[in-house]
Amino acid sequence: MADSADLQTVLNGLTGFAADAISKAAGQMIDCALTLRRRKRTATVAGSSDKAVML
Repeated sequence: MADSADLQTVLNGLTGFAADAISKAAGQMIDCALTLRRRKRTATVAGSSDKAVML
């Protein structure tokens, strides 16, 4: 994370890595997103694709 420009880049990289790893294991395309939950608010903050973030 220290070498990254910002947290958003790190989180998008993490979800991309997770999606690639799971896709290889499952043998089909898998999308991944990261959702942050705070007290009364929930927001998807990163994803391996626009589709994953939208869902």
